[in-house]
Amino acid sequence: MAFFWHDKQLFTKKGSIDVKDDGWTTFLMDISEPMKINIYSNLLKNVEEFARFLANSLGFMENLREIFVCFNDKQVISLSKDIKEPISMRITSEFNKFFPQELFQLTSVNIRDVKLDITRLIVPTKFSAEINYQIERLSIFFKIASGNLAVKVNNEFSSKMERITKKKPPSNTTIQMIFTGFDKYNSSGDYISPVFKDLLPYPEQGRIYISFSTHQTTGCCSHLLARIIPT
Repeated sequence: MAFFWHDKQLFTKKGSIDVKDDGWTTFLMDISEPMKINIYSNLLKNVEEFARFLANSLGFMENLREIFVCFNDKQVISLSKDIKEPISMRITSEFNKFFPQELFQLTSVNIRDVKLDITRLIVPTKFSAEINYQIERLSIFFKIASGNLAVKVNNEFSSKMERITKKKPPSNTTIQMIFTGFDKYNSSGDYISPVFKDLLPYPEQGRIYISFSTHQTTGCCSHLLARIIPT
C-alpha cells in the first residue's frame, strides 16, 4: 500500500508484490512537507518532537501498545504502554446521569492505571569522529477514566446526522479522561521528560481530544476524549 498527496488531499494505492507474507504490513507514505533530518545536527530535535507526538498519540489508544522507530537501521525511539484491568466505580443516586436534553445517559464508569515507558536515542549536537550515543529511559504513570454512555436520539435527529455524516448515530459511546493523581505524579520523579510534555497536562490545562489533540482546553489539569460523531 502506498499513500500519495494530490494538492492537499491524501490518496492511497494498492498493488501486489512477489514476496512471501512475513507477518509485517508495509506501506509507503510521503509527508506533505519536506522534513529536515540530519543525523548530526537536526536529528536530536526531530527525535524529541516525534517521540512527543507518538507519546501523546499513544495516550488514549486501546489496542496499540508498542511503537518502534528506526533510522538507518538504528532504533531511535521505543514506546510501550502497560494498561491494568479496569476498576468499576459506583455511581451514586445523587449524581445526575443524563446530559442536557437527555441525549446521553451515563451507564457506568471505570478507571485504569497506565504506565508508559520510553527509550529514546540522545543524539549529540556536535559531530565528532567517534559518537557515543546516549540512551534515555523514562516512565510515567497516569490514569484513564472511562464513562460509558447510552445514546438516545429521536428519529428526526438521527436522520439529520445520517444525512450529514453518512452514518447513523451510535447507540453507545465512551468519553474518556486522562489525569494524574498526586501519588502517581510524584512516582514519575521530579524530572518529567519533554517527551511527555503534552501527555501530562499538570500544571497546565488539559485539552480536548477527538482521536488527536485539539487547541480547545478543558479548564482543568485533565485531557478529555470524546467520540461523539462516528468517523
